[in-house]
Amino acid sequence: MRRFGVVAFLICLLALPACGQDATIHGQKPAAKISQLTSAPGNAERVEVGFYPTIVNGLDISGSTYDVTAYVWFKWKGPVDPTKHLEFVNLVQRYDFTSDALFEKPQAMPDGRSYQILQIHGRFFQPFELENFPFDRQNLAIQIQDEYRAHENLIYVPDTKESGFGASLEIPGWQILGWRSQPIAQDYASRFGAPDSHRSTRFPGLRFDLVIARHINYFLWKLFLPLLIVLSANWLALLIDPELVDVRTALPATSLLTMVFLQQSYSSELPEIGSLVLMDEIYAVAYLLVLATLFHVIGMASWQKSQQAISDLRVSHYDRISLAVQLGVFAAVILLVLRTAGVL
Repeated sequence: MRRFGVVAFLICLLALPACGQDATIHGQKPAAKISQLTSAPGNAERVEVGFYPTIVNGLDISGSTYDVTAYVWFKWKGPVDPTKHLEFVNLVQRYDFTSDALFEKPQAMPDGRSYQILQIHGRFFQPFELENFPFDRQNLAIQIQDEYRAHENLIYVPDTKESGFGASLEIPGWQILGWRSQPIAQDYASRFGAPDSHRSTRFPGLRFDLVIARHINYFLWKLFLPLLIVLSANWLALLIDPELVDVRTALPATSLLTMVFLQQSYSSELPEIGSLVLMDEIYAVAYLLVLATLFHVIGMASWQKSQQAISDLRVSHYDRISLAVQLGVFAAVILLVLRTAGVL
């Protein structure tokens, strides 16, 4: 009877995760998507929008967030003020966001349009693409959208003549390559339960990107130089007297452990992306070279011990060949990585 109770208890434990699941899993509707806007209805109101960021700080690679202070201005015709229904789509920490209009009322322009400018400050989110780390390029985006009027009634047009970024704008550790701006259409594929079946699911938007890239010095001095020092210590094992087996085996083993800690030091600053970045691939090759050195040293020591007639001079000759091959492989991998990343 006690055995039956234990079996029943185990069955209940195995079945427990399924008890909390919904019995019905509904099919996903067409996914929401963002597309570049190439055309718009002729009767849509055109709103010209410009961006001018002056400060970018607090860049957090692991969280894919950054602080931006910028000017955003609007020029439009018609009675509806587009700044009243403005939504910053990729804004986070909304409680800390500020948007101050520089004019109490929109200003009239000579061509009949209205003009308003906002000074904004907030923290924005943009998923970073890190597959090419540390040669990655990132887009620091600000995306706006009108969630009141549909795509058929409004279109944003970028002010490419006046937009840009401050001359004193600097992002430590990064170089600013330029900027781009393009109108987009956000299709939510849902009317959010609205009773009006004719309500559109597409809303107009505009995206401003500040394109940045890491300085090459970050790779050379912070990542490559420590790795090269550890690999050089590993290759010293191939230059030591073959009789010093303990020292020859200790150097590759110590180098292997040091490389693990070096890799963890930069990986801790990156988010979990589920795939190898470019620097991980370099480390993978470095691991193989250290293991090749370790196997070579152990193999030579075993061979020399079993074959007493083998001289240290002959072992040293094979050591030099192994060293030359490893140096060639590592140099070829680095050149290939730099060429793939567009550095060379």
